[in-house]
Amino acid sequence: MKDLLLEYDDTEIEYDDLGNPLNWVDDQELTWADGRRLVGYSDVNKYITFAYNADGLRVEKDIDNGFETHTYFYNGSQLAVDEWTCGNTTCSLHFIYDASG
Repeated sequence: MKDLLLEYDDTEIEYDDLGNPLNWVDDQELTWADGRRLVGYSDVNKYITFAYNADGLRVEKDIDNGFETHTYFYNGSQLAVDEWTCGNTTCSLHFIYDASG
């Protein structure tokens, strides 16, 4: 493999056979599946998992086993809404695209 960052901030970066980084600084670890799908991230304070639909679009991000869960909604293949719980209400971030996408 070429063009890979081998070290950053005195941390050696390790990669899987496809070139996906497995670690980052400050004990951050990355888990990959089905090629280049990020399915897990962890550090000393946080554990995040990601779920994808059959089309490979990310549909959920779970932070710390349900502490905060984001659900993603699409219009075709374009991300339309990121929705999560904020205390007693639902928060959402809506994405708007122009004619060029």
